[in-house]
Amino acid sequence: MMAAYPKEYSEAFIWMHRALVGKKGAQLVDDMITQHPLYSIAEGAGVFKADSAALGGTKLREEAFVSKWLTHLPGIGMSERAYTSFLNKFRHDIFYNTVADWHAQGIKKSWQDYKDLAEMVNAGTGRGSLPDFLEGANTGRMLNALFFAPRFAMAGPTFIVKGLANYAKDPNAPVSKFWARSM
Repeated sequence: MMAAYPKEYSEAFIWMHRALVGKKGAQLVDDMITQHPLYSIAEGAGVFKADSAALGGTKLREEAFVSKWLTHLPGIGMSERAYTSFLNKFRHDIFYNTVADWHAQGIKKSWQDYKDLAEMVNAGTGRGSLPDFLEGANTGRMLNALFFAPRFAMAGPTFIVKGLANYAKDPNAPVSKFWARSM
């Protein structure tokens, strides 16, 4: 996704380093995301936003494998804060800018278009979806313990399979064009 979205990537990269240096940088990134005019659409569509343990978040993490106690080790919390800030900003900026482009071009979009875009953005940035039968709190914890990063492992296949399915259904759909650009 970096090659397809260099502006979003470089901005997220800069903010990642600000978050690495201090919690204030991570909080600023979080505020930029949540105060954006399209945030409610992104959240409703399902763009993943991980909580930063450094900002008191405990609910949603990029990968939960032993990360709760590891964040107390020197340098680990800073690294997680930077990583989380980078991915949150990168995901949301791609979503916001794509939706803004759709609006500017007058492209007709449905709620499903937003949801499909969110799924593609998540998968393209390493946050794949698990099959329905594996989507449970206990199952998710067990998979994290056994495989370390199951959503990351599913991200590539999710991006390719769902992208191909959307493209086969309608190659002119906004999300199909997004997928083709991102490949």
